[in-house]
Amino acid sequence: MNKTGCLIRPSNTRNYIFSCSAADVELPTEYVLPDDRIPTVRDQGDTNSCVGHGLAETMGVLYGIEFGEEKLFSPWYIYGNKECRKGYTGLGMFLSDAVDGVRKCGTVPLPDFDVRKEPPDIIDAVEKRPELSEAAKPYKIKGYVQIPKYAMSLKFTTELKQALYSYNTPIVIASGKYFGSGHCVVLIGWNRNSDFIFLNSWGDSYGDHGRSTIPSVYIDEAYVLLDEELELPFPDVRADDWYYKAIKTAYLSGIVKGNVGVIKTFEPDKPITRSEAAVIAFRVLEKAQAGVDAYMRSVGQGGGRFHAIEIEPPQFNSVTCPDVIYGAWYYDYVTRLVSTGIMTGDSEGTFRPDDNITRAEAAAVAVRLHEYVAGKLDINVSKSYVSKTFSDVQGTDWFYESVCSAVGYGLIEGDIEGTFRPNDNITRAEFTAVIVRNMKKIDDMFVSMCKI
Repeated sequence: MNKTGCLIRPSNTRNYIFSCSAADVELPTEYVLPDDRIPTVRDQGDTNSCVGHGLAETMGVLYGIEFGEEKLFSPWYIYGNKECRKGYTGLGMFLSDAVDGVRKCGTVPLPDFDVRKEPPDIIDAVEKRPELSEAAKPYKIKGYVQIPKYAMSLKFTTELKQALYSYNTPIVIASGKYFGSGHCVVLIGWNRNSDFIFLNSWGDSYGDHGRSTIPSVYIDEAYVLLDEELELPFPDVRADDWYYKAIKTAYLSGIVKGNVGVIKTFEPDKPITRSEAAVIAFRVLEKAQAGVDAYMRSVGQGGGRFHAIEIEPPQFNSVTCPDVIYGAWYYDYVTRLVSTGIMTGDSEGTFRPDDNITRAEAAAVAVRLHEYVAGKLDINVSKSYVSKTFSDVQGTDWFYESVCSAVGYGLIEGDIEGTFRPNDNITRAEFTAVIVRNMKKIDDMFVSMCKI
């Protein structure tokens, strides 16, 4: 059997992450999902369709939870659907692309599309049945969360258990090495040794009637598929607000936290301070670093074109910036971010952590973050200027190049009146939108470097 069905790359920074503290769930020593939540054993044959099988099998369980009986869905429709492939046309699939694809387009019942072929034939077969896109609409997942891969394997193992036990549904995972090459299976439990029990798509003759175990160290990606939408906890951020999607992405991916109080709020129209902006920017950088590090561990140091995102150690302290006080909630974030050059102090050696950040300063931060990650990944990015001019941005302004580059990179925009308002404070919603656009650019870098 050709075992190259699942391709690995760094996780998207915009992925929603699973969050559950150890205190929330008391975990048993060993655990297996109830029988009615374990998918039917299936056989992918000689194709590289393991990702399609893992997703279809898990979606069948979610259907059974809602309607009382498991439904067999087509892995082949997923395998051949361009929405699940994001431009890749070779053997196998990227699990992250396919997970997002079934959120957007779903799949169809197996009898509607049981075509067992490899690309490009399976892609052509799906394209010749455009009517199936309508048939797939009722069978989408509502969302998904990723269990992040940590350098500390114990934390990753614990969160995998917590997710499996609390959601009580299979977890779709990818392994780059355990099966000899990239492969996708579904987790259904764990044993006393904390190895995870999985169900394979290699038929009933594999392992113990389709089951075997895998140590967590060999698991490179893990996703929980959801049959309900994830909601924001902020009553002051409504679904029809222009910034809703950006704030939802930033919050559920762990980049912003909101304000803690009797009622958790976001205060989208409030100006954001320099320290708050530094914390958010550094979280993006940390998440990109963690994704690349996990990828390089999974494939070994011969990680193709990838280079580690090494964040410089802090060279910034209270002597050089006396207004950044050790012990302040933002201290570690600010000192580490300043060491990268993404944010700096002023000409007098102060950082002004409690001052509001202006739109011009935010543009500079966005450009430096974008170019810093590109530089660490050894991606050449040329200064991207735009022909559009703003009446309030002049060539002699210190922020001229930053604003032009930020607009050229697609990170920030002016207003409909043709002004940029460089000295205005940027709001929490506006800065979040800029950061999420930056995350999208970083994710695009990962995709471009993993083209096969």
